[in-house]
Amino acid sequence: MKKIILTTIVMAVLLPMAVWAQCADCPTGHNKSDDKGKLTTAKAEDNSKNPAGNPKITAVNLPGFNKTVNLPDGKHFTYNFSKKPKIGTAILQVHLYDKKNRHSDDYTVYVTSDMPSMRGAHASPDLKMKANAKGVLMAPINFVMPGMWEINLKFYKDGKHTNTYTFMQKI
Repeated sequence: MKKIILTTIVMAVLLPMAVWAQCADCPTGHNKSDDKGKLTTAKAEDNSKNPAGNPKITAVNLPGFNKTVNLPDGKHFTYNFSKKPKIGTAILQVHLYDKKNRHSDDYTVYVTSDMPSMRGAHASPDLKMKANAKGVLMAPINFVMPGMWEINLKFYKDGKHTNTYTFMQKI
């Protein structure tokens, strides 16, 4: 009887994880690796849902921590981790500024993380970044193993996806 209960508990825990890991194969616009392991940019939105006919949004590589990244509407942002990332949870910070260099809340930012070498095995779903009292957007990133990780920042304004940015982090 104990074996049956233990088996049931293990299946109840592992089965949802296995199903969730299959998200790498779903057509949701996640970044993929080509057959040589090189990252390809994702289709973030389908133009058939975009009556304005704007081009599909592709991920733009970020320049580096604490470097200014300009947004199309004159605003800008920087990003970094609260401390050097290592295995476990690291806090990603995004400082979003308006034209006068004050913290801005004009954008909603979502973050995802995954290991390109094991696409989908450790993928995180879209996680909305939350502002602290100083207006800094923050989100936890769970690095479960050493290796190269891809972090994506998806910017939304007025409910519409405007930009996607990506960077790689070695753990």
